[in-house]
Amino acid sequence: MPTSDLSNHIQKYALNKHTLFEQISHDKSVLSKKRAYKKKEILNQEIAFDQTIYYIEKGFVAASYKGRVTHWYESGDFIDLGYILFEQEFPYTLEVRQPSEIIHFRKEDLISWMVGQNKAHIFVKLAYENITQKLCYPFYYQQLMKKEENLEKVINLFSAPYVKPLSEEKVLPRGLNKGILCDLFFVSYSYFSKVLAKADLKLSWKNGQTRTLQIQKNSSSH
Repeated sequence: MPTSDLSNHIQKYALNKHTLFEQISHDKSVLSKKRAYKKKEILNQEIAFDQTIYYIEKGFVAASYKGRVTHWYESGDFIDLGYILFEQEFPYTLEVRQPSEIIHFRKEDLISWMVGQNKAHIFVKLAYENITQKLCYPFYYQQLMKKEENLEKVINLFSAPYVKPLSEEKVLPRGLNKGILCDLFFVSYSYFSKVLAKADLKLSWKNGQTRTLQIQKNSSSH
C-alpha cells in the first residue's frame, strides 16, 4: 500500500470524524458531559460504559487485548464505534495513558439523533473506517515486520499521517512510546531494537511534551 494512499485515507477519516462531532455538539438536543481523566484510569470500569459513546477531545487512550496494545485513540477520535454502537461484546481494555478530556454521549441520545438527522450511513461508514484504521492496518504492519528489511517501510507507513504540513517532521501523540510500537508491530522490544540498529534510519524521541518522532538516515551509511 503506497504511503500517500494510506495517509490520504486516514486524513479523510479524521476530517469526517471532526465534521460529525461538530454537528453533534452544536445540536442542543444531544446532551453530553466532559470529564477529565488521569493516567491509568480504565474506561471499561465505568458503570455506564456500555451505554456511552466516548469522544476524545484531548488525550490518549490505549486499547489492549490480553495485555498487548492493539491500537489507540487520540484527540479527535470516537472510541470503537464498531463495538459500542452495534452492541457487540467489547474485547479490549481501554486505559488512559495521558491526562485526557473525554466527552460522554448517551448512546440512546446519539442513536436518536442519528436517525432523526438521517446520519445513520455516516455512523456506519465511520465504524467501518474505525475498524480498518485501528485493526486492519496494524495487521498489515505485522505481516511486513516478518522480514527485517521491511522495518523502514513499516515505520514510514505508520508515521505518514503524522507529517506536519510543509515539513518532514512527524509529531506523534503524547503517550505513544516504543513499547506500544512493539505491541503494534507484534515484535519484542529486543527484536525491534536489533532491527532498528541495523536499519538505514534512526528513530529518536524528543520533546516530552509533544513526543516528536524523527526518522533520519544513519550518518554511518553516507
